[in-house]
Amino acid sequence: MDLQSEGDLTKFLGQALSIVKQITDIFTEMNETFQELTDIGKAAVRSKTNNTIRLGFATGGAVVSVAAVAVVPFAAPAVVAAAGSALALGEGAVIGAGVGAGAVGVAADRRRSRSPHFTRPARTLRALLVRPCDLAALSPPAAAAMSLNLTSVALPVPFDGFGTSLAWWANGVLSQPALDRILDLLFSPTQLNLAIARFNIGGTTDPTKNPNFRTGANVPADTAISPQLAVMQRIVAIRSSSAAPLHVEAFSNSPPQNLTISGTSAGAAQIQTDCITPANVPTFAQFLLSSVRTLISSGVPVESLSPINEPSEVVWVAGNTQEGCYWSKDNRVSLATTLRTLLASSGTGVKLALADENNPSAAVDNAYMLAYADLVNIHTYTAAQFTNSSLASSLAASQDTDAIRASLLSSFRSSTPASTTRKLIMSEYTLGGTIASSSPQSVSSHAVGLIRHVARDLATLQPAAWVYWQAVEDSTSGTNYGLVQAPFTNAGEAGDVILGAQYYAMWMLTRVLPPGTTKFDQVYDTARVALSNPAAGTILFANSGGGDPSSATGGGAQATFWFPQQTGQFNVTRLQTTNGVATLTAVGFQTGTLGAAVAIAAGTVELWVGNPSAAVGFPSNASAVASTGGGAGTGGGGGKGGAAVVGAAPLSMVWTLLLCLLVALMV
Repeated sequence: MDLQSEGDLTKFLGQALSIVKQITDIFTEMNETFQELTDIGKAAVRSKTNNTIRLGFATGGAVVSVAAVAVVPFAAPAVVAAAGSALALGEGAVIGAGVGAGAVGVAADRRRSRSPHFTRPARTLRALLVRPCDLAALSPPAAAAMSLNLTSVALPVPFDGFGTSLAWWANGVLSQPALDRILDLLFSPTQLNLAIARFNIGGTTDPTKNPNFRTGANVPADTAISPQLAVMQRIVAIRSSSAAPLHVEAFSNSPPQNLTISGTSAGAAQIQTDCITPANVPTFAQFLLSSVRTLISSGVPVESLSPINEPSEVVWVAGNTQEGCYWSKDNRVSLATTLRTLLASSGTGVKLALADENNPSAAVDNAYMLAYADLVNIHTYTAAQFTNSSLASSLAASQDTDAIRASLLSSFRSSTPASTTRKLIMSEYTLGGTIASSSPQSVSSHAVGLIRHVARDLATLQPAAWVYWQAVEDSTSGTNYGLVQAPFTNAGEAGDVILGAQYYAMWMLTRVLPPGTTKFDQVYDTARVALSNPAAGTILFANSGGGDPSSATGGGAQATFWFPQQTGQFNVTRLQTTNGVATLTAVGFQTGTLGAAVAIAAGTVELWVGNPSAAVGFPSNASAVASTGGGAGTGGGGGKGGAAVVGAAPLSMVWTLLLCLLVALMV
């Protein structure tokens, strides 16, 4: 162009600026359109208080099938639709399919565009949605979304972390290679990083008096010669490199055999009968303090002492397969009173933990023990804890209801002086049964079952720590308990240590709820669990599928959750049973969108880590495979199992929508 004068230049610049403004207006309108679609899609997902679920897809004037019961608050008046019904959307209506697949909002009377090149937004949007574009990624999931809202849990004190006891796997039954590997798996900061270890003060002085004991259950009464001592010293050394402190508790299942009435540490001759005479209670208290002193002098930083274990149970009788003792009220009070005096004057700083009842109901029935406890220990065994019915039938479901747990928590709080901080500890739980009932590699029953139990315990009891009973189970015992299994035969190599589905579940839990956690969000039902820790940027989704717990995968249905954290990139690791083995899959980075739906396949657990620069890291020598798909920015669907993030905005979808919009502009 030949500009002959200053006026021509001014005119040209004016025209250029006008064109730039028109282009700017177009892109501004496009951006606002996508933003409105985003807001509508998110609102449709997030307005669960208004019963807004998900509808099918529609265009202006079209009739669509409703995917779920829903109230659409975006139209005037609001539209109420029943599942399976038809919904007519009038001319000018817009649906939120741009972002939030499966999330459909309805907006009426959209404003007109500022741009003369973008004057008919309703028509443009209709064209966008009806043109033959590849919108397969926007298809809503078949399964209904998790209908329960996540509930925030504020812990009264920072979470100390997860842990385990040393009975019976640390009692000289493992080969050195197996023990080395197990200690790394459980306590290394790069592995489970367990922060609590419970040392078992034994009661056995003559193993021949306990002929029926299972392997490892004859725990020496002399702490100085107990194989556990060397193991505990190694744990202290391993944990010295961890940022979180190690908490050590010494606990006793039975008085020494020479102090019991029956002469055995298995229990009394008859059920619910004291195993120790009142005269021997002070002697037993002195024995416990002496054992604690031995540990401390050996470099073990004991913080608390639990002198009795499940004292109300009927199973503690002579001929039992492990140590145990029934305690009457008088003997309990006598022991607690004596120990409080001894510990207070000992200079050890060790606190008294009581009373390690088997279940919340027993703790409520014996709430008088709270008055003597510096720490309150509780076990949460329930009728549903076991994976086979014969064991489950031994416990009544009435032993553990949410109402009972609420009563226990209320008693704990009311008995704790306002001027003090006292902790409630979930000090023992394990999940399992016979090996015939289900494989320890079953993610559906073992991993999801453990995660659900932890979620319920933390939500209903708000404990300061959560301790697994015996993290290592004898692989020759015919049972499926334990996080890992190894032969209790003083034989075997490191390769004989088998990681079960519960180990991987605990590995994920330690990352979602690390030591120091004070608040998290959770929701669970019989088959699905979601745990979210916004402060740590971590989320855990678990779905058993509600199928057959005895099968390897569990079967059942896909589950859908609402994504609970701010939109961003998350490093995803998936746990599934593959070819009969619990297997971790590195899915890679995925886009998580606040309020969007996340589809989790049956028999699947997923860990989402929200720090893109953080290396998730797998357990050493874990059964793990690389992802076969997915990757950064895909919004899900990567890797085996096909657990997809439905509702995120993958780049491919954005480009598809932009292309459709450009086509529409030319109409």
